[in-house]
Amino acid sequence: MFKKVLVPVDNSGLARDFMPYVSQIAKGLEIPVVLLSVVDPRPFGGGRSLRAEYQQFVTDENFETAVSETERRLNEELGEPLRQQGLRVEAVAALGEPAVEIVRTASNMGCDLIAMSTHGRGRLGRAFLGSVTSKVVHSSRLPTLIINPERAKKYGEEGGTISRIMAPLDGSDLAETSLPYVTELARKFSLEVDLVQVVQLIHGYGDEFYSPVYVDMQIDLEKWAADYIGSVAERLSGEGIETKTNILQGFSVATSIVDFARQTPSDLIILTTHGYSGVNEMVFGGVAEALVTGSGDPVLVIPAMDPDDRFLPK
Repeated sequence: MFKKVLVPVDNSGLARDFMPYVSQIAKGLEIPVVLLSVVDPRPFGGGRSLRAEYQQFVTDENFETAVSETERRLNEELGEPLRQQGLRVEAVAALGEPAVEIVRTASNMGCDLIAMSTHGRGRLGRAFLGSVTSKVVHSSRLPTLIINPERAKKYGEEGGTISRIMAPLDGSDLAETSLPYVTELARKFSLEVDLVQVVQLIHGYGDEFYSPVYVDMQIDLEKWAADYIGSVAERLSGEGIETKTNILQGFSVATSIVDFARQTPSDLIILTTHGYSGVNEMVFGGVAEALVTGSGDPVLVIPAMDPDDRFLPK
């Protein structure tokens, strides 16, 4: 499955908060960690600390020194504590635009998983859509684990363990490309899996909404969803995975799944981006963003690709 994880960090201090979660994932998967810090040379690239570094080192015209010093601090402040926990760790720094360097370094270092932090500001909204994390998710061909540092910090302080996986599905083959990851991680961490299927309520007007035609259509959709998710559960059970099926109803697929995630102790959500269903017209890109910004749970986003060019665990 996964062989090496890249963990990009910045100077915000949030990285330390989600390290306990990254550490447990790396230990459970028995894989090394590559820590990456990117020095953005643009005057207005990144946060205040990056701008301050730029102003300091542009005067000296010595970007190599900036990268070297960043790598040294990264290795000392984050790398060494992880090594003391028994993990294999490499610490590297790069100069350039953060999202570009993250994707490039993951490729150059042979990583097949990227673990990143959000900025943890409540529901986030557009903050996620414009973040480095979002750019990486949309441009990388690798699965990306997105972690809310506030939840990860609480998780680390309380000494929690990963206990469940939630896997939203929509009936499409593309959405099911998340299942190999669900299966492997459930086995590695001995987790129960919540399979989630949303049946969208049919929009009607006035009394038409309660007419026999609409009622029959809704019943048919619910039966289809139950049959489908039941068949997936049967397949996973046949592989020794303890599974629960959950049929949700709502006008908004994203809202229904986010509400369910908040009500259940799903420590890890796994889904494929941009899965479509002819029945639900479910767009997993939007659902993934809603889960990251609204649920607070770590979300493993599997990139959608052409069938012949799709990365799958081995």
